[in-house]
Amino acid sequence: MLPSKKRSLIKFSIYFFSIAIVFIIIFYKIDKDIKPVLIAVSNNEVRIKATDTINMAVRQELSKNVKYSDFVVIKTDKNGDISVIELNTTEMNKFGNNVSLEIQEELKTMGARGIDIPLGVITGSSLLSYYGPKIKVDVLPIGYVKYDFVPELQSAGINQTRYCVNVIISTNMQIIIPMGKEIIDVTSKIPIAETLIVGKVPASYFNSQGGSGGGSSFSITIPKNDEKDE
Repeated sequence: MLPSKKRSLIKFSIYFFSIAIVFIIIFYKIDKDIKPVLIAVSNNEVRIKATDTINMAVRQELSKNVKYSDFVVIKTDKNGDISVIELNTTEMNKFGNNVSLEIQEELKTMGARGIDIPLGVITGSSLLSYYGPKIKVDVLPIGYVKYDFVPELQSAGINQTRYCVNVIISTNMQIIIPMGKEIIDVTSKIPIAETLIVGKVPASYFNSQGGSGGGSSFSITIPKNDEKDE
């Protein structure tokens, strides 16, 4: 017979190692099955909120008495046909700078609040996804908010061309959860100037009137009349 103290020590050792094995299995299960789901849900929530923030900042800046002519000047020849479409990159970059600063501040505010994910989302059930204790997800903006302008031309019918200037805004966000972290890229494309050109259009290029504060120039091929009629 083993002494009682030795038997107690053996029982305690078995109990301790059993508990340790259970915890290892639980952590493995969390890391393998729960963590990817939580990362995916957090990724989606942060992307939605960041995109809404970007779109709202652009809309607010456009509401400040911004006109189409601030960005685009269409010049015609003596026959009334469009000869040049000029992009005012000075005003466009001013717009982009104002928007990016506003977005940067709003994303910092969002990061300070973080987001809460219900634990029920890991079940994958639409009925349970809104229930359970909240898991805190920290959000950290990384780097600067970047912007770029992309002009587009699309056929809009016989002898009609839709001209649009889009601003593309992108930024990086880091998601931090109790079990890991991930960096995501958030990009949004928003039209800021749009018009319908009726009649002939030049078949060559866009010019830009950047001036001393202007940014890069833009160039785009305009579809020919026979291409538009197809």
